[in-house]
Amino acid sequence: ELRPRRLQELLANQSMPPHWTAPVFDNHHKLVAFRGHTTHAIDDSMRPELARALARRPVGLVELLDHGPQPMYSAYARTLGHDWAVAIGFPRHAAREILGPDPATTLAWIAVMLAISLGAAWRIGDSIARSVRALTEPAAALGRGEALVIPPLAIREAATVAHALGKVEGELQQYRAGLESLVAQRTSELQRSSAMLATVYATAPVGLAFVDHGLRIVMINDYLAAVNALPASAHVGRTLPELLGER
Repeated sequence: ELRPRRLQELLANQSMPPHWTAPVFDNHHKLVAFRGHTTHAIDDSMRPELARALARRPVGLVELLDHGPQPMYSAYARTLGHDWAVAIGFPRHAAREILGPDPATTLAWIAVMLAISLGAAWRIGDSIARSVRALTEPAAALGRGEALVIPPLAIREAATVAHALGKVEGELQQYRAGLESLVAQRTSELQRSSAMLATVYATAPVGLAFVDHGLRIVMINDYLAAVNALPASAHVGRTLPELLGER
């Protein structure tokens, strides 16, 4: 979107004689930006005579009525696609001095060129906005750990950001792969340790038991279970006094 502030900057770069004006109106005929002196404010409506002229022709020249002691004309043009309008207001006495024998045609072409430049700026702004919006979902997918799918981007800066996202995805994939490998390694080590402990408990020629902080049996080998004359499963979760009675 081409914002009013950016429009003001574009208009400020236009070279214009004194007492000339260059207002820009949106598709609702509301003033969104201007250059030069004007009694109107942002969001004011377009002058009726200019609105009527625009309704008849997209490009032309119209005399501004009730404009004070100095008669004024306005050359106007409507942008393609968005129906915004650019007008150039100028004093009637200055027309032939500055613009030659056919001021209407000259000013109409000036307005057309200004409208084209503003339309091009609008399209560039719209292209930038589309490219930024196109990066929103890939960035969110990256945060969710999903595969990164980036559509073709027309703006170089947006493509640079997309390339950076791709590098981040590659680094995250390497980190995940390393983390999964580490988890698998630790799991394998834990399984081996558990198997070794089970083997020791099963084959030791002495009674062995593992108790928790409440002295409840967590693991007991068959040798000690036989000494207590109870199955190994009957010991789990109970203390020795509970199993054998107080002595």
